[in-house]
Amino acid sequence: MQFSTLILISIILLPISSLALATNREFKVTVVEIKDEVWPKLIIEGPISADPLTAVALYYDLDNQHSYIPDLPVSLPIKHLSPTEVHTYYERQLPWPFDKGIYVNGTILEKVSHGHRVTWYQVFNPDSHDAKGSATFVTHPEGTWMTYETFVRPKSLFAGMIKKIFQKETVAALYAMREHVESVSKHSPTLAEKYRQYILQAYQGMAPFEPSIKENATKIERIQKIIFGH
Repeated sequence: MQFSTLILISIILLPISSLALATNREFKVTVVEIKDEVWPKLIIEGPISADPLTAVALYYDLDNQHSYIPDLPVSLPIKHLSPTEVHTYYERQLPWPFDKGIYVNGTILEKVSHGHRVTWYQVFNPDSHDAKGSATFVTHPEGTWMTYETFVRPKSLFAGMIKKIFQKETVAALYAMREHVESVSKHSPTLAEKYRQYILQAYQGMAPFEPSIKENATKIERIQKIIFGH
């Protein structure tokens, strides 16, 4: 049985519906219960100590997410639909007795007032009927204010039992992402600049992950045959 992908969707939550943003930089987490749905919509907000371009660039490092998101050994861009829209294949490790989770998400990059937004949607996931969300990064006195939204409609009969796990894992992944953004921004300026250029290239009509997709063509072909049958 699998429900891995429902967790990363593509992050510790206190058991209340809304948390005030604390001075220690805890994320504000709002849980929106939706009628007839097993899992709620989550809205997670907080500051990031980096400018919006750097924040979105290091969030959108689709070929590098496996290096800092817990239990995510594979993140591989497999297809550019346009310079600003990409399909990415993921694998997620699960504790025994559950199987490895595999899924494909689509992401759309766009400019917004004072910042950037990445909208994501489900392409393939055997564990959910639907999944979607967004991450918005706008100018803030500390550097960037992030607003992350996610909603998943799981298939598993056990989904209600793991709702709190889903919430905790979602928030934990976002904390890991923020730590990654701030660490790379401060200590690895070359890597930060690489992914800033990816964002600027996408806006200019170039497909930034195309070299990676070509380099991994054989692996991607094998993945597509397993998932899509072609």
